[in-house]
Amino acid sequence: MGEYVAIALSSAMIATVYFGGWQIPYLPTDVIVANASTVMRVLLSAGLVFSFVGIFVFAVYDRRLKGTWPAGDMRNREGKILGSGATMGFIAHIVAIYFLWSVALPEWAASTVAVVAQTLMFLIKLLFFYWLFIWVRWTLPRFRYDQLMRLGWKTLIPLAFLNILVTGLVILLIQRGGT
Repeated sequence: MGEYVAIALSSAMIATVYFGGWQIPYLPTDVIVANASTVMRVLLSAGLVFSFVGIFVFAVYDRRLKGTWPAGDMRNREGKILGSGATMGFIAHIVAIYFLWSVALPEWAASTVAVVAQTLMFLIKLLFFYWLFIWVRWTLPRFRYDQLMRLGWKTLIPLAFLNILVTGLVILLIQRGGT
């Protein structure tokens, strides 16, 4: 559990320090507030599409899960439960689109739309780096301690000395050629 918390914190730090945190690329906060109704329509449409895709993904998951667990086990209904949640999300998005699509937003609602959009952008960045950490961890083999020591002492240290030597020679040749 501690490793996954460390991955989450590292992902949050990377997203914040190197990738702009909650800022949406090329879209400053004042532009989001000025175009809040358009941003809200985009968010509602994206939520509708994701919940629609979720319905089909969980239906396929439910079919693959069939017969995996003994009869009467609650885990056999996992796909149906998740599919029901996606269906409720889809219906909620349709209702929200029906009522909010052409509404003129007051100033406080425009600021709220900006906060929601920027929070979602931060979560997208966080989940991307979380996925990247796990993907690398599952893809690359783990080295034993003796293998890492051998790699460091017999390969990387001689390469570091060679790098220092080559860099020094290049600097020396550049200085002699320049004068």
